Amino acid sequence: MKKPVVINTATIAAMPAFEAMPEMPGRQRPSARSAAAPIPEDQGASSGIWECTEGSFRRQITKREFSHFLEGRCTFTPDGGEPVEINAGDAVYFPADCFGTWNVLQAIRKTFIVLD
Repeated sequence: MKKPVVINTATIAAMPAFEAMPEMPGRQRPSARSAAAPIPEDQGASSGIWECTEGSFRRQITKREFSHFLEGRCTFTPDGGEPVEINAGDAVYFPADCFGTWNVLQAIRKTFIVLD
């Protein structure tokens, strides 16, 4: 039987402690944490909720990602491109191999789905 996957308050409450992100020289180092939603492996996707404190770091995800930002404010600058401003309430699609630099201005919380 197929059934929907819900990211609920229990998922959020079970999130682990924040861990430091890789450092970027000369920039504030953020911390992040996430909790996965239980999507079966045969569905070709992973999903969850992710939080990050203020600071900058590199995005190095090779897969496609769709995210809905619930809280905060940030910019994402794709390699070779212009900064994209992202605010609470915005939804963003990242194509495969979309690398660049995050600059988190206010702590963010987002839900995400990463597609294989």
